[in-house]
Amino acid sequence: MCWNPLKNSFFAVSVNVYKGCPELLYIGSIRVFQALKDCFGISQYSQACYSFLYNDNTKWCTPGGKLSPLQPEPTLQEGDLYVLLSDDAYDGFSLRALNETTANVARYNKKVNYTVAQETCQCMKSSLYVPKTTDKFQLLLALLNTSSGVNHWIGMNDIEIEGQFVWTDDGQVVDKGLMLELFENGKPDNYGGLEDCVMITFYKLKGRSFLDDLYCSANRSFICEKYL
Repeated sequence: MCWNPLKNSFFAVSVNVYKGCPELLYIGSIRVFQALKDCFGISQYSQACYSFLYNDNTKWCTPGGKLSPLQPEPTLQEGDLYVLLSDDAYDGFSLRALNETTANVARYNKKVNYTVAQETCQCMKSSLYVPKTTDKFQLLLALLNTSSGVNHWIGMNDIEIEGQFVWTDDGQVVDKGLMLELFENGKPDNYGGLEDCVMITFYKLKGRSFLDDLYCSANRSFICEKYL
């Protein structure tokens, strides 16, 4: 069957979803066990259920698939969303490889500011993509097909200390040599004194992509990377 309450842990998700990240209720609550009891036969409707919606008033169960971030949360009338506590419960992630480098990544085209992008990735037990090597940067280019001109946030910023860029997954300072390789000439420049976050962008005149600093309140697409 699709899931077994004795083997797989389902957590109830409250209707309050903060910036794409659901707030989980306790698995031991009576409310949760009642939902598991009433929806035990849900597998007959779906062979790949990663979630289900349960209405406590009508006792109605609606099977669901993987979750996508930044989507509208269920309404009070619809019920509570229950999610399988699983590393692959979120939609969009896939393994990408280049040479000896492998990354589990998901690209999201919805444009949000840097803080929301970062919190959304963290909600999915991941971080904004961190191109810490030349191969990881080339893998990023292959993933984005950046000739499309779409800009994406990555996991690098100098929010804490101006001029000292760090990776958001572990807080390590970015190597100066790598910065010279990945940034456009003259960048980062902290234009206007407000550019603390980093995106990848395509320069049409040069026909290639570089990293560039930008003010963090700008809305851009983003890439999440799960830890392998």
